[in-house]
Amino acid sequence: MLGIFTNISRARNEEQVSFRVVQWEADKTHSLDELEAQHQYANNLEKQIEALAQKLQSANALQAEAFQVTEERDKVAEITTEFNKLTQKVSKSVELEKKVHDLEQKLPRNSKQNDKSLGADAASPNPIQQEVLPCSTIIPVFFSPLSQQSTIASFFIFLPP
Repeated sequence: MLGIFTNISRARNEEQVSFRVVQWEADKTHSLDELEAQHQYANNLEKQIEALAQKLQSANALQAEAFQVTEERDKVAEITTEFNKLTQKVSKSVELEKKVHDLEQKLPRNSKQNDKSLGADAASPNPIQQEVLPCSTIIPVFFSPLSQQSTIASFFIFLPP
């Protein structure tokens, strides 16, 4: 009988050992599955990091491009402002040139009339006529450099950059 108990105890021990082996195999499989899932999760995270890094790089490139566009826009605004100022100066110069031209047109007629009146009234000491004549001869001398400057200024405005 003792042999039966020994066999039963041996059978129980073998049963416990086989149960432990089966349980160990199940735990091992579960651990491997869990490890595989964590590995897959890590791979997904790495892919997300790569995608975010690419987006960051592309955003940095767009930001650099936007910065360049902003700089160019500021330069264009500055050039436009300067161009408008120069255009105003040119239009004023053109107006002055027209006035000078008009005065030059009037000057020969007035000087001929003044010369005739001077010849006729040379003996009369009229101080008003003597003062008017020098002023009318000074006008071309005064405006002539302005017309030259405006011509030079308009030449430089239309030069290519």
